[in-house]
Formats: sequence, C-alpha cells, structure tokens
Amino acid sequence: MWVPPPRHTTRKVRCGRSGVRTALVTAVLLAVATGLAHGQAVDRPAVTIGRDGTCYTVAAQFSVPQPVTTVLEVLSDYEGIPRFMPDIKKSIVHERTQTRTVVEQEAISRVMLFSKRLYLMLEVHRDHDTLRFSDISRRSFRRYEGAWHVKRHDGQTVIVYRLTADPSFSVPAFLIRRLLERDAHETIDRLRGEISRRGSRGAGDPPRVLSLRRPPGPPDARVASSTQSSRLAPDTSGPASRHAVRPSASLSADRARHRAPWS
Repeated sequence: MWVPPPRHTTRKVRCGRSGVRTALVTAVLLAVATGLAHGQAVDRPAVTIGRDGTCYTVAAQFSVPQPVTTVLEVLSDYEGIPRFMPDIKKSIVHERTQTRTVVEQEAISRVMLFSKRLYLMLEVHRDHDTLRFSDISRRSFRRYEGAWHVKRHDGQTVIVYRLTADPSFSVPAFLIRRLLERDAHETIDRLRGEISRRGSRGAGDPPRVLSLRRPPGPPDARVASSTQSSRLAPDTSGPASRHAVRPSASLSADRARHRAPWS
C-alpha cells in the first residue's frame, strides 16, 4: 500500500546552485513518481523545506482536475495576481515576449509578530509547460529563483513548484521556516481556488439568444397598417415608373418591419 510523503519535512542541502537543484528535483520527482506509479493522483500538497546556512529551499506539489492550459493561464496572469493573492500588493509587467517576461512585484510577508515588505524583479522564462523565474534586482534576496512544472496524468494536472531563496535581511531561522511553509500552503490554496474558478467559468450557462419583440397593439391593427402601407406604394409596373415618387424612408422601414418574422 502506498504511504504518502510527510506533509512537512526539513532537509539539509548544499546551498550551491547544483546541490540545491539536484536535491529539489530529486525530492519532488520521487514524491510525484511514487504517487503516479501506484495509479493515484496527487490530491494534497506535499511541502519540503531545506536549509543550509542562510539558504532555504522549498519544493511542493499538488494536483487539480483542470487542464494544463487553465493552470498556465493562472500562473502567468502576472497583472491579475494581486486579485487572488492579497499578500502581493503590486505586480507590474515591464517586458513581455513569447518566452520571456519581466515582472516587478511587491509583497507583504507576515508570520507571528514579524512583517516584512519584499521586493522582486522577476525574469520569467517559459519553456513549453515550465515557467522558470529568478530575481534580478537582489534587493530583498541575495538569491531567489525557482520554477513551476505542469504535467497532465490520468485526468489530473500535476503541478510541481520549487524555490531557492537566500534572504538579505536578518530573521530567526524558525521564523523563516514558518514563513516559507505558510506561504507555500497559502499560495497553493489560492491557486487551486483561482484555477477552479476559471475552469468552471461559463460552464452550464445557457447561451443568450436575442429575440425580436412584437410591436404593441392587437394583431388586427398590425395587419391593417401593413395593408394601408401597401396601398400607398406607387405603381412601378408602367413606363412612368421612372418618374414615380418613391415611398418615404419611414414608410419603407414600416413595411420592412412588418415583413420580418417575429419570434
């Protein structure tokens, strides 16, 4: 029987670039592979936190039933992030191409009595179903980089998140752990809610049909009006039709209106 990985764990990893990447990818992919190998969708987040000195790593995974396109639409909605993630106070796109985006963000992180305003200038690269990001400002973090990996499997979309952060501010280690753990789960919860909302947007809503309304008055009055209008029309069958006075615009509109099929 498959035993799910622990919800919160802490691992010692090397803060070097290759060591962090290897530890994160190995931990996350093993958790995903274990669940998928037993034919089970990953339906609850598994968060792994690592630390080596001032360097912290976060790896998380969760799944949603919505398609990959919906998930990537939410993950790349940089301008709309403050709407469904209230802790992010500002998110402005400065550059955007098909594969590269530069986003300026400001966020407030709070845990217990600690509150810190964080500043990021993220350079995001998209490669198929992967979004890789890194902070190029180095104001709040000496190093801040990670990625979102999205994959479809057995009717579920599996989302893998990894982050490496080396804060430039001094905070007790236990507070950083709590902050990273709390932020990871809140981010996942809010992403799930937004993905679900967009996935069900418009589902089951009947199409709106524009129908013509009948003009006021009894049917007999409409028939009489139509007959009178036809009698007022000039005779265009003879040679004098070239000099005949054409009906007025209002009369033509009235005739056209009564010839229209009413719904």
